[in-house]
Amino acid sequence: IMKNEAKYPIRVVARMTGLSEHVIRIWEKRYQAVVPRRSSNNRRLFSDADIQKLSLLKSAIDKGFSIGQVADKKIDELRQLLGGETADLARSEESLQPTDYLRECIDAVYELNNRKLENSLLAASVALSRPVLIEQLISPFMEEIGRLWQRGAIRIYHEHMASTVIRKFLSDMLGGIHVPANAPTLISTTPAGQAHEFGALLCALTAASQGWDVTYLGPNLPAEEIAAAAVDKNAEVILLSIVYPAGDELLVSELKRLSRLMPQGTIIITGGNAALSYQKSLEQTRSLIFLEISQLREKLQSIHRGMQ
Repeated sequence: IMKNEAKYPIRVVARMTGLSEHVIRIWEKRYQAVVPRRSSNNRRLFSDADIQKLSLLKSAIDKGFSIGQVADKKIDELRQLLGGETADLARSEESLQPTDYLRECIDAVYELNNRKLENSLLAASVALSRPVLIEQLISPFMEEIGRLWQRGAIRIYHEHMASTVIRKFLSDMLGGIHVPANAPTLISTTPAGQAHEFGALLCALTAASQGWDVTYLGPNLPAEEIAAAAVDKNAEVILLSIVYPAGDELLVSELKRLSRLMPQGTIIITGGNAALSYQKSLEQTRSLIFLEISQLREKLQSIHRGMQ
């Protein structure tokens, strides 16, 4: 078989290289690091040479180089670079930090420049690890957009543009994560009356990044539908996001109903800015509560270990 024969789909390449499908697509589109062929149904097919180059690029990134510095190098050049013979490129000290990307994203919102915002997020997703991307860029970015809107520093159309770009970005990332065989199952949503979905999306992305098989159901779902989805997916975990408002009697009623309807053995995990204001009701559902994404990650790891 010829080394340049294109035969591997992107999911296989992701497993072989240790790169996510999302990163592989970005390296192709933004940097032309590899140029896979297309099948008759327009799916990417990669060759052995493509896989070799992607693996070498990952090694270079792990050693501190940025993808922009090494993407156009040939396989032999990458081997030489990793052997230390031409390690004269600038290292990661010169790369952008999460706060730099945050400023870029905020500037793009002020300028009402959705393309600039998309490009900044894509660049950050390549340069930063997923936990850092979520906790130090996307979450602070959405919080800052909310504060700017409340102060009148930006208008509603600025917020809508930012929300539209972020929603698509997070959805694309979630859809690009490889799900291991026999992964534990989880559904993520917000209860009825909770229209703010970004917390649930971030939580879904966090869970998927840790190897959970995540079904994201969107916002504002009645208790009966959440419970039915949990039964349908045989979900080990129901992940809820509660952002606003505090003290909503409808939500209290929904949480009580969910407690009665949820499948036996299913664990509820709840977070969000308003979660603590419903602590009593959540305790009645035996829900675990988290305040930070890092706490969610720890709880999911603990649950997963307990299932093994």
